[in-house]
Amino acid sequence: DITKYNRISATFTIAGKKQWDLIELITAYTSGLDENYTHSYGLNYNYKKRKFGFSVNAIQHSITLNGVNTYNPIEIGTSMHFRLRKKEIKPYFHFSHANFKNNIDPKQTLIVGAVSRINNISLGTHIVSFLDKLKEGGENFSYIAVSIGFIFD
Repeated sequence: DITKYNRISATFTIAGKKQWDLIELITAYTSGLDENYTHSYGLNYNYKKRKFGFSVNAIQHSITLNGVNTYNPIEIGTSMHFRLRKKEIKPYFHFSHANFKNNIDPKQTLIVGAVSRINNISLGTHIVSFLDKLKEGGENFSYIAVSIGFIFD
């Protein structure tokens, strides 16, 4: 597992109207300690209304641990966000299922968070829970993350 990491990600709109629905290309690089890193790419579909939104995504990950390409899971996810009354804060829920295609059990993740936009800066925080570890009562089943991004309009 990559336990301490930095992530750089980018999303590019490839089809759709920015006001209602979008198809986006997702690409990301996650670096951990030593020779542990992940390259990710995929597609995301967003359907937005004024007070809520829904999205579905599929992402292919290439996970390298200790310099060896160890796993190539495909992650399928769905999320829903809401806009609070006349506020720029959007709380959201995200559920994903990662199929590792090996002898490793699939992993499910639940993310609960909020994101806000101030001019072209995106600020967010979220709690990530790994459902299999939560059910088993194992250690490290959740963590808190903070994200800062820049939006090019």
